[in-house]
Amino acid sequence: MNKILMCLLGGVIIFLLAACGSDNDTVNTNTTINHVDESPTENPTAEEALGNSEEFDFFFRETVISLNQNMAEVLDVLGEPIGIRQTPSCAFEGYDRIFGFGAINIHTYPIGDDDFIQVINFRDDSVTTRNGIRLGDSWNKVVDTYGSDYEQDFNIRTFTRGRTMLSFFVENDIVVEITYSLIMN
Repeated sequence: MNKILMCLLGGVIIFLLAACGSDNDTVNTNTTINHVDESPTENPTAEEALGNSEEFDFFFRETVISLNQNMAEVLDVLGEPIGIRQTPSCAFEGYDRIFGFGAINIHTYPIGDDDFIQVINFRDDSVTTRNGIRLGDSWNKVVDTYGSDYEQDFNIRTFTRGRTMLSFFVENDIVVEITYSLIMN
């Protein structure tokens, strides 16, 4: 029970810090969704995992989902979520929303009438990062995949690329939570 509570608390803290960390409502929202027919790379090298992309993205149901992407584009491809929760935004006019798709939750922030992706949380081990890391994998596998250029704050280890972060909550050298998040500034 403590492990579940810690995972939930870690996800909430990351979401709140990202959502409430800025007074600036100006955010670049020029992103597009890409549908691809290939699976994530099998056992990539650290250099291949980081690739040439300037930001982290996520591969789900044969679709690339990017942080800061308009959620309407994702819903057009993925369809209706299992559930939606919303709370008044502490940083923007409107509502922060969480769209549940079973294996993942997608957290959004509002600008005008649109919702933009701020955080993607893994809920179970049926999904992987773009480079094959899933809940339950060893921290050594993460380092073998993404390298050792990460920041550590207690049990959370974070890789940063551009304005995006990929964080792993690690307990006893096992990945117990995976979160993609947008750096809001």
